[in-house]
Amino acid sequence: MIPQAKLTLDDMMNELRVRRWTLHRWGHEDDPALLVGQYHWTDVIDTVILRPDGLGCSYRCPAAVPDPFRPDAVVFQWAGDGLWALRRILTLEPPEHPRAPTQLQTPLPECSIPADLPEPLMVRPLSRVSPTPGGRRA
Repeated sequence: MIPQAKLTLDDMMNELRVRRWTLHRWGHEDDPALLVGQYHWTDVIDTVILRPDGLGCSYRCPAAVPDPFRPDAVVFQWAGDGLWALRRILTLEPPEHPRAPTQLQTPLPECSIPADLPEPLMVRPLSRVSPTPGGRRA
């Protein structure tokens, strides 16, 4: 039996860069107060929120929401361990897939960031190649 590799948070963050997600950071690079990754599809936005306590949240919301950092509706959401939040959003079916979530839900409180935060530093991924933009690798 072949041993399975264990993916780390750094591996998952690198995958966000490879897939051309936009990263928003509050605080210092070596000790961020909050980190949010977003990928804008045509009609939806995939988001992952990573908090310094190791908890996280991932969700997919309609692109038409007034504030994607504080959505008023989502079609997918998951909250708990930050690494699992990353795994959940990166393995979510692309929006055009027949099994992609489409049912609107009220977002969990974890799907919002505090309203009083200053402007974040936006980090656009440096990678120019993406096997499937935002989605899973083929």
